[in-house]
Parts: sequence; structure tokens; C-alpha cells
Amino acid sequence: MNRRSQFVVVAAALAAIVLPLSLGKSAAQPPADAPACNLNGTWTFTAPSAAGPVAGQPGRLVVRGATATVSFGEPATASVTMRARIADGVLQITDTRSNPPSLRCTEREAGQYRLNYANACGEVNLELLYEPCAGRRGALAGTTLTRQP
Repeated sequence: MNRRSQFVVVAAALAAIVLPLSLGKSAAQPPADAPACNLNGTWTFTAPSAAGPVAGQPGRLVVRGATATVSFGEPATASVTMRARIADGVLQITDTRSNPPSLRCTEREAGQYRLNYANACGEVNLELLYEPCAGRRGALAGTTLTRQP
């Protein structure tokens, strides 16, 4: 093999290693045939940036299909039910009701969070993409949820 051919082979090998890393892929990602993570179920979390009646309260998120309910406290002292949609790894949520009513964000205040799963889908971090509702942003932005059995 001449020098030029050797260079092409080395360059191709480096590209195969470096290109996926620059596109945000890594060896830590699950194999393509691994089952996809799913948000359905019960999750617990703490929301250090939450304010008002939910400040310092343990949180629980229950997701069933297109409905997600967040509750705070043991027993629950506050809750918000939301319409949830996931597209391309992004959770889009809009509040539908709350207790107390003052916790509810308006229909026009739809939030978007990237779902970053870890630990074999047992944890998911809510990465803030867009959230016009300050209360929901304080409760959810950057929060890591832990799946419950």
C-alpha cells in the first residue's frame, strides 16, 4: 500500500471515530436494537427551584398515555394535571387543571423539555428547551425523575 492509500485508510478510520462524537453520539448510547425508553409510569423527584406551596415538597409524576399528573407532598397538598405529548425526544406539556387553581399555567403557556434518559431508563432528566410558565419552570426545569416500581 502506498503512502497516499495509507493516509486515506487512516483518515477514514479517524472519521468513523470522530464524526459520531461530534454529532452527539457516543459509545455510552444503547445499541440500536435496545428497547426505547418510555415515560409512562410513576416517577419521583425533588424540585429545588420550586416556589410557593410546593417549595421543598417531594414530587411525584404519573404519566399515562397523553395525561401527566404532578403532585407535591406526602400526602399530596398540590397537584397539576397536564396534556403531554412526546415528539423526537421532546416532552411538550400544557396544564389542564390544578389544585389549588392558582398553580395552573394557561393554555398558551406550553412548555418543552428534552428527555435525557439514563441508568437503563430508570432516570430521566428534564432539560429545559422552552417554558413560559415560571411556576412550572421552577418545578421541572433540570429536574431528574427516578422511575418507581
